[in-house]
Parts: sequence; C-alpha cells; structure tokens
Amino acid sequence: MLRLSALKKIDPVAPLVTAGHFTHHLCTGVLVAVLPLLRDEFQLDYFRSGLLVSAYNVVDGVAQVPMGRLADRFDKKLLLPLGLWMVALSAMAIGLSNSYFMVVVLLMIMGLVSGIQHPTAVALLSEYFPKNRARAFGLNMIGGSASFLTIYPLAGLIANAAGWRWAYLLLPIPALLTGLLFWRIMRGREPEEVTQSLSPGQGRHAGPSIPVWQGLRLIGVVLIISVLSRMLTSGTVPLLSLYLVDKHGVAPTLAGPMMGLIYGAGIVGAPLSGVLSDRLGRKAVFLFCVAALGPLILLITLAPSPLALLPIFILLGMAMQGREPPLQSLVAEAVPQEQRATMMGVYFFLSMEMGGLSSPLTGFLMEQLGADRAFTYLALGAIALSAVIWLVRKKV
Repeated sequence: MLRLSALKKIDPVAPLVTAGHFTHHLCTGVLVAVLPLLRDEFQLDYFRSGLLVSAYNVVDGVAQVPMGRLADRFDKKLLLPLGLWMVALSAMAIGLSNSYFMVVVLLMIMGLVSGIQHPTAVALLSEYFPKNRARAFGLNMIGGSASFLTIYPLAGLIANAAGWRWAYLLLPIPALLTGLLFWRIMRGREPEEVTQSLSPGQGRHAGPSIPVWQGLRLIGVVLIISVLSRMLTSGTVPLLSLYLVDKHGVAPTLAGPMMGLIYGAGIVGAPLSGVLSDRLGRKAVFLFCVAALGPLILLITLAPSPLALLPIFILLGMAMQGREPPLQSLVAEAVPQEQRATMMGVYFFLSMEMGGLSSPLTGFLMEQLGADRAFTYLALGAIALSAVIWLVRKKV
C-alpha cells in the first residue's frame, strides 16, 4: 500500500506532477486512438501509418537528452508548465491540419516539446522521494496510465460524433489549464532540502559529477533488456488498433477504447511495481515484468475473439507499465542528483528512439506478411527475449 503520508511534506508537488502527466498524455495519446480514422481519410497503408507514430516518437526520443540537460540547468517548476502549454498548442494545430504532410510535421513539433515532460518530472520527484523513489515514480505513472484509460474512449466518442480533428482540438484544453495551475501554485516554492541520513542508493548523491556513460554502464545489462523490450512493445502496441480492425472486424471507434485497457492497466501495475521494487529489489521486479511480455503478446495472436483479448490487454499493460518504476529508480540512482534529469533524458532517448523506429518496421512487416503473421513473428521475438531473461536473471 502506498504511504500517502509521505506525500504531505511535498504537497502540492506530487498531485500536480501526476496531473501534468495525465494531461500531457491526453494530448500525445490522441494519435493512436484516431489512427484508423486518419488512415481512412488520407488513404494510408500500414507503413505510412507507422510513420505517423514514428514522426512523434523519434523526435520525442531525440528531444529527451537536450531537455533533460535543460532541466538540470534551469528551474524544473517553470519548464514543466511550459512543456504542457507547448504540447497542447501543437496538438490543437494538428486538429487544424488538412494534409498528411502537415500532420507529420506537427507531430514532429509535438515530439520536440514533449521531451520536456518525462526527464523533468522524474528528476523533480526524485528530489522529494529519496527513500521511496520507486513508489513516487509509480504514483506519477498513474497519471499517464489514467490518461490512456480515459483518452481512448473519450477520443473515440468525440471522433465518432464530430470527426478526429475535434479530438485534437478539445482534449489538449486540460493541459493548458493544468500548466497554468502548476505555475501559479509552484512559482516561488523551493524544494525542501534532504538533510537526513539515508542508506546508499536512496538519498541525495553526495559525490562529484560523473560522465553519463559511466552511469549507464552501471546498469548496462538492464538497460539493454529495457531497450529491446521497448522495441517490441512500442513497435507492436500502437498498431494493435489496426490489427483489431483488420483481423477481428472491430469498429475503428471501438478499437481506441480497447487500446485504453493496455495503457490504463498501469493504474494498478505501476504503483504495485513501485511498492514491490522498494521491498523486493529493483532488478527482480523489472525482469519479471519484461519476461511476461513475450507470452502475453503471443496470446494476442491466439485469441479467438475481441472479448478474449480484454484480460490479455490488461495484463500486458500491467507488465509494460510495471517495468518503469524499478528501472527509472535504477537510472536515477546511477548519477548525482544534479545530473539526474540529464540521465533520465538519455534513458528516455534510448527507449523512445528504439521504440519509435520499430513502428514503421512493424507496419512494413504487416504490409508484406499480413497483420496476423507479422504479429506472430513479433510475439516469437518477445518470447525469445523472455527466455534469455530467464537464463541470465541471476547474472544481471
């Protein structure tokens, strides 16, 4: 159970950061929810549909490093609302676009400013939760998971009633308001210094600055496993909405809400993983979550009906989101506090970049082999990764 009393000393930072995460993804998550409608309007094949996902994800990944460095040098409490405002405005601009090319360009712009959110928020929370860092990260991820649970049915309803453009015009409004609220409440409010004695790996890093590559080297095997698993899930999951439409005949406006189960399951998976990580160890919980991905993706290809997919989607979402709190804690603890946002930026860059590049590759496989065969091959790749993790688990 989360120790909510630990939040009292930092109120209102935790709820504001979580709300920012929620509204941020209300903007960035619209694409997957309306992707079947975009495909129909612009007459896209699987490959060009995958390029839409990559247009955002690849630039978002590249932006993580410079935005992380920026957060280490400037006020994180100002950068977070600025990031929310810019993401919201770029999303609204997509709603006003009238061509495939414009959508691609605006998604790239959104990816650039979106790079502010994750390294800045995680670094800020890390300063306030030196003892229960994984739990704090798990709590923050509730905001992201809740947004995806919300956005898919909501975007589907809006798109069904008024068209996909209105989903992009209306859903960014909460981000604009949250950014304003965050700025009004947090301006001039300085973080409380951590002065108590803490065990190694929990508190403020007292040592000198170290090269980022050296911090990455400390968690090298875990990071490689994370990047590989991200490539499989980030390339597969965003295109599941098309898979549902083409294989199971699900209506485009219903495919989005079904996808929401995957990301929304993190409401349970992320905080549970955070609690277990603080108690049982970071690496053990992380490896369990990643090892579960392969069998679950394979079950998706074997499910006989959309109804049978629902529990699989929930478990897949719990595993996907559950790997993040322990891994983010390992990353944050690898470098001094003053370099933490940069380190998180490098981690998010590696994860998002590999995931973004894998989306058009998945689309190409679907185009050449058919959706069902392509997903089966990807599932077998995930199974192979799970087997490797099981074999090397004691050496990680």
